[in-house]
Amino acid sequence: MGKDFIIENLKNAGKNIKENFKSYTLDFIFIVLFISVFQTVFGQENNIVGVILTILMAHQ
Repeated sequence: MGKDFIIENLKNAGKNIKENFKSYTLDFIFIVLFISVFQTVFGQENNIVGVILTILMAHQ
């Protein structure tokens, strides 16, 4: 493995981190909004149902 190979891999890793950060941030915002809306519509006592539904949707 040469020095150039390592440098190129580090550059690619930086790009992947930036792309994943945007994706994961949008996912987090959606989850928080969905749970807030679910709690408003169905009440505080059903909040865990909103969390479970969010987890199930995330694994599709």
